[in-house]
Amino acid sequence: GTLAAKARQLEANSIVQLGLDPELGLLLAAHAGRIAPTSATKDVLQRALRESRVRTVAQLGSPVSDLTALPGGLLAAATERGGVRLVASGTPGRTIVPPRRGAATWFSGQLALTVRGTRMTVRRLPEGTVVATVPVPAETLFAAAGPQARRFVVAGKRGASVIGRDGRVVAQLAHPARVHRAEFSPNGLLIATAGADGDARVWSQFGELRHRFSGRKDSRIFDVGFSHLSRLLVAAGSDGAARVYNLRTGIRESTMPLHATQVRRARFGSNEDSVITASRDKTARTWKVDTGGPRAEFAGHDETVTAAILIPGDMLATASDDGTVRTWVAQLQPPLVRAPSTPAPQVGRDPRASIDGSTVSLTLNGRELTLAGHTDDVLSVEVS
Repeated sequence: GTLAAKARQLEANSIVQLGLDPELGLLLAAHAGRIAPTSATKDVLQRALRESRVRTVAQLGSPVSDLTALPGGLLAAATERGGVRLVASGTPGRTIVPPRRGAATWFSGQLALTVRGTRMTVRRLPEGTVVATVPVPAETLFAAAGPQARRFVVAGKRGASVIGRDGRVVAQLAHPARVHRAEFSPNGLLIATAGADGDARVWSQFGELRHRFSGRKDSRIFDVGFSHLSRLLVAAGSDGAARVYNLRTGIRESTMPLHATQVRRARFGSNEDSVITASRDKTARTWKVDTGGPRAEFAGHDETVTAAILIPGDMLATASDDGTVRTWVAQLQPPLVRAPSTPAPQVGRDPRASIDGSTVSLTLNGRELTLAGHTDDVLSVEVS
């Protein structure tokens, strides 16, 4: 009784510590499992194992809608009403852009684009220096910068436009629906739009439609992202899947379908082999591009994960509507090292056993036992 009560207390303390010190939470859960395990202990341990990947938790006190990595290990977080705040080593830092009613901010690399009314202010991070003030259409619902911030794509309730620094329209992107997000390719030659009509569309820099990738019927596309070589596109869908398309062939390369609900963000990792997704199911995930298979799940946020990015040191950073920015160990498996040469193991066969293909017969203490169930030849038998 005393051990059981202590184990339950350890489990409760483990759950409390998961949001503060996930590694300590895991240690407490493991200790509870050693002294008096119950069926509930398994659930606590599983949760602790998932969340022990967390390394820092920064409480910003406001829903966080976007995230970007800056030099020196800094992160910038976009908060409600267009605010921008720095995060360093899991600690909230100074405010770069103060929140203002009616404002919204999005990140393009190390630039913060804040739209309020018909004006967009472009700031370079982390200093917050204003590099451009651009006139934008009324009811602009999203903005992104192109290479060198010479052009911008602005999106609204229907379609999107490419504009210069003077606000002049350079090209119209006639996406026939609300455009949730848009992105320039790294080489600046293409622009992708994510539509409420379930389409991810790819345009030339002059507004010519190059590809139309349709998701499932009645779905929406929330985000699009190019690979670093501008060769692949990933689209985040409301049906719980992200999809990767080859921009040279126009063919879908893979589907990543395991999120329980809407995928809000999707980005390529450090190369074309991996994709990072953020979902309304409160998790982020990493995936293999070639197969669409999962690499790892990052669970621990209490609300929608709004952004997930890779940061130096083989780490992942996530932002959420729960008001936190978290960093995680992205590479879960230790590196494999070639073992020194050793002789092959010897097949063991207990002298009391005889093998006939997939069936084993044993004589133990004068009793005859037949072990049937293998679906191929049995190679080895050991008796305790």
